[in-house]
Amino acid sequence: MKNILSTFLCCLTMSILLNSCEKNVVAPPVAPTFGNVKVSFNLQQSGVDYTIGDTILHPSLNRKYLISTLKFYANYMKLVSTTGVEVDVNEFYLYESYDVKSITASVPAGTYNKIKYDVGVKEKINHENPNIYPLGHPLAVSSSMNWGQTLGYLFLMLEGYTDPTGSASIFSNFKYDCGLDSLYKSVTLPITAVTIAENATTPIEIQIDVNQLFDGNAGNVDIVNNNITHSTGVLGFQTANTVLDNFVGATSF
Repeated sequence: MKNILSTFLCCLTMSILLNSCEKNVVAPPVAPTFGNVKVSFNLQQSGVDYTIGDTILHPSLNRKYLISTLKFYANYMKLVSTTGVEVDVNEFYLYESYDVKSITASVPAGTYNKIKYDVGVKEKINHENPNIYPLGHPLAVSSSMNWGQTLGYLFLMLEGYTDPTGSASIFSNFKYDCGLDSLYKSVTLPITAVTIAENATTPIEIQIDVNQLFDGNAGNVDIVNNNITHSTGVLGFQTANTVLDNFVGATSF
């Protein structure tokens, strides 16, 4: 009788232990799925597409102008999911108005509602010799965005012409070369929730209102009397900072 009871208790104990083990089994992690995102920048003026070289009337400055060149960095780009997870999109990107390229990257499938990037080059990299980068790299000498050797990079280049007298003649140039370590700008742009599906390519188009470059959240830029800056000196720095802050504020989704 004792043997039977002992055997029963042993079997019961084994059953409990096995049942406990089964409950503690952890399911293998589900491998993440990936889709593609295609990020691009589009120029607009008052909600209408703007083409580089077109002459337009600035609504608040009441002055005709045209942009001949716009170049800027949008580096260290990330998408932010609705749960706050950040995923890398790219490291370096140079927008060039005469040769516009989009950014395509593979990211985890999911829903995203913010995009982040920096208008500038991080200080440590900013003072590296640009000759270390191959032809065609955004930081290479061929980008024409370097002040020279280890002096750093322009973060934004904006050039064009305006009408200085209120006539129909567009002949007065403006040139804003903006870039110092202290002019580095970080952008966090809310976007309408975008769902990136597995094995699909989802576009994200960032709009830039060119009118706001000269009259935006940071103030007015006098493109006639304060038409050139290389970011140095008190006025030069202030002008570059205003242009960059206006640029950040001019972006939308």
